[in-house]
Amino acid sequence: MISALAVRYAKAILAAATELGGEDLVTGELSAVAEAGRFFLSGSGAGRSQRHAAVDEMAEACGLSPVSVSVLHLLVDAGRAELLGEIAEALRELADRAAGRLTASVTVARPMKATERKRIAAALQVLVGKEVIVEEEVSPSVIGGARARAGNLLIEGTVAGRLERLRHSLR
Repeated sequence: MISALAVRYAKAILAAATELGGEDLVTGELSAVAEAGRFFLSGSGAGRSQRHAAVDEMAEACGLSPVSVSVLHLLVDAGRAELLGEIAEALRELADRAAGRLTASVTVARPMKATERKRIAAALQVLVGKEVIVEEEVSPSVIGGARARAGNLLIEGTVAGRLERLRHSLR
């Protein structure tokens, strides 16, 4: 669940990045940093100056844009670096919505091939009327088939789902 505070930060970041023409760049950078650097930025016993130094090192090593670097320094100063993951998620959702894209979570039993991913994205795009970005989640518990969630749309096409429906119908 994304907090209201994370959404407020994301809206402000998106507005600044859009003004500078780098909304997709900043969204991608902050998502990557959220995965890699959250531990170093949010605490771990490090002082504020050490966290700022970590931001500068990441910025140099990864070639982060000035907007992303400023955002990271702001979060460190505000003591909100622990929100980076939520902010990055909210930022991606806001940027996708503004661009007319929708992220679909697709759960499968084994990793999908590129052709399967494209077929699923195309089918979902027809249903929702927007460009669809497929996020794959592998879970052997689905046994086979796929479960797709795109916005409010849920398509249950897994073997596990079919077995569950069969079990309920036999009661």
